[in-house]
Amino acid sequence: MLKTIYRKFKTVFSNPASVPIKLLYTLSPLIGDKQYLKLLFPLKAGYKLDLDNPQTFNQKLQWLKLHYRKPELINLVDKFEVKQFVADIIGNEYIVRNYGIWNSFDEIVAQSVCIKNDSRSGRSSYL
Repeated sequence: MLKTIYRKFKTVFSNPASVPIKLLYTLSPLIGDKQYLKLLFPLKAGYKLDLDNPQTFNQKLQWLKLHYRKPELINLVDKFEVKQFVADIIGNEYIVRNYGIWNSFDEIVAQSVCIKNDSRSGRSSYL
């Protein structure tokens, strides 16, 4: 418990800008997507977000987040689901084989493996 508190204080003192970002993240369900992006964007990017006339690549990405919402996009961010989607279009022979799909570490047989998690943004876990 003390380690957790120490780590949070260390984060705040080393990066004071993280405080409003964490606060916004906590309040995001209450303020709506557009307002959340308008408040968060300047803290992260260093300049104002213009959603009416986006000029920079980052502003255009934020506009897309708000205005380009198609249900099929949900399946395209999951590694397993997108493999199925692509296989249906071009065939299974072009798809890299999965060695396993697990819901938790407890389901994995005890062996030395490298696991690529869907939600860890490029980081792998080694067992």
